[in-house]
Amino acid sequence: MRLLNVDGVHLDIVKVESFRPPYPPYLILSHTWSQDPDEEVSFHDVHDGELHYFEKKAWRKKVRGFCKVAKNVGYSYVWIDTCCIDEASSAEVGEAINLMYAWYQSAVACFVHLEDISRDRGGMVVFENSERFKSKPPRWFTRGWTLQELVAPKKLYFFDQHWHRLGSRSQLAGAVRTFTGIPLDVLHGKDPHEYPLDVRWSWSRGRETTKPEDQAYSLIGLLGINMSLVYGIPAKGALELLENAVRERYSRDSFGSGSLHSTMADRLRQIDSQRLAKSQAKHIGYGDRGDDDDEENDVDDDDDDGDENDYDDDDEGLSILVSVLGIGDPRRRR
Repeated sequence: MRLLNVDGVHLDIVKVESFRPPYPPYLILSHTWSQDPDEEVSFHDVHDGELHYFEKKAWRKKVRGFCKVAKNVGYSYVWIDTCCIDEASSAEVGEAINLMYAWYQSAVACFVHLEDISRDRGGMVVFENSERFKSKPPRWFTRGWTLQELVAPKKLYFFDQHWHRLGSRSQLAGAVRTFTGIPLDVLHGKDPHEYPLDVRWSWSRGRETTKPEDQAYSLIGLLGINMSLVYGIPAKGALELLENAVRERYSRDSFGSGSLHSTMADRLRQIDSQRLAKSQAKHIGYGDRGDDDDEENDVDDDDDDGDENDYDDDDEGLSILVSVLGIGDPRRRR
């Protein structure tokens, strides 16, 4: 497992280090990728010391802010998928996907970055009036990979696009349940693996992935299995591979009251309807608009270097976060 060391003198110079268990305490990031993947800060960017990543949008909006918040609450190590996994190695990607759930579960806490929410622009209304926004929640709640990232961590905290703290998973559980359909006891920390397989699988309803195969592979950890990954096949083929792996791993009694096959069939119908809706939207001129085009909610590209405005470093907010993470006050440690 690789982690970023953010304990250097300059936050703009992060260092990649490799570890075997037991891992040092670390915080883990959950986020949605940019519409343009080249804007993400990659493993090779930070590993090879290619300083051009300072100019990437994801560095300015997301990575630097996460590293700063982690350092402020007293942690030296963080994990970010784009920076810590070598996407050029298919073997490494496959291994990482099979271990991903465990990595989120082992973190001290998960920090969620909601790129389309701004607390200063009324972003909390989305959570305070969740029924009103149920049909169009923040993008993070609609993505396939973020399902396991929501339920696996011991502790989870939501932040807006400027890294202002919005609340914990428990504090916002009512709204999160409205957006996701996940039971409240899971959002308050119950192990999701105590639920039957078909129920866990059903939580993926309504979620989308960029690669069709990831409709299946994003569920590996939640279903408690390991399997080889095959890309370049339709979503149906990947889901069938997943179903076979589940049947090899579990007895029939573990499937729950519903049929696992019928749950999968329902998921396939949903994927087909999603594709049809996207096709129709493009035909009438709307297209599949990404969040980067949402000027109302997006942060100004030029407003990314002012530490006083970008990050929620107020004494009250920092003290609360330090307290719930169970560490000493980092301001007395530096």
